[in-house]
Amino acid sequence: MAFCYNVNIRQENEPNLEEFSDNVFKINREFRYILSLNAETTLDIFNQTLVFGRDMFLSDQHHRDIILCMVLDSRASPEFIESAVFPPILRFARDANSNPMNLGLKVINMNVVVEIIVDVNINEEDDINYDDELIDESLMNTEINFTPASRSSIEGLEMVKLDPMTKREDECAICLEEFVKGKEIASMPCGHGYHDGYIIKWLKISHLCPLCRYQMPTLIHL
Repeated sequence: MAFCYNVNIRQENEPNLEEFSDNVFKINREFRYILSLNAETTLDIFNQTLVFGRDMFLSDQHHRDIILCMVLDSRASPEFIESAVFPPILRFARDANSNPMNLGLKVINMNVVVEIIVDVNINEEDDINYDDELIDESLMNTEINFTPASRSSIEGLEMVKLDPMTKREDECAICLEEFVKGKEIASMPCGHGYHDGYIIKWLKISHLCPLCRYQMPTLIHL
């Protein structure tokens, strides 16, 4: 199960914040893990806001410490941050710092979205272990762990017969196959339905509903 990634960075124009006495970069960082089968289906999202003095951020001496700060809560390794995420952020920061339009601006707000498209091959024949990890060999065996739903919550999914009169989805958001009217589908507590074989394997990878991100119970306190 491999993944590819994309880093999107933009400067957000916000008023100077009086709480900062020095010139700083305020970086709003979001890691977004997306299923390759459906770009609108999100496995997980991790947000973090970091503030660095501009001189510190642009100094080679502190790069290692900055990279370690960016690893927090992202489920990504320092190697992945260093090779794939930090370089474009650093280039953007240098350009923003030297931009005449930012002259006299105390706080430079940067919005960073790291989109990681995960190729999860969820087939009926697959035997996905409960503690599986997603590994991308092209990025130095970077390991990314998702939080699975608890076994009891998976086993407790309700099976309901698809009613043409209901307002349920026409297709399973995981496999993108249409539902067959009159056949049973697995219903999440949030009301969204899926083919049972796919949602069970999905919940062994991620505890979030693919459509609304409803959080199923987990073995880990979030």
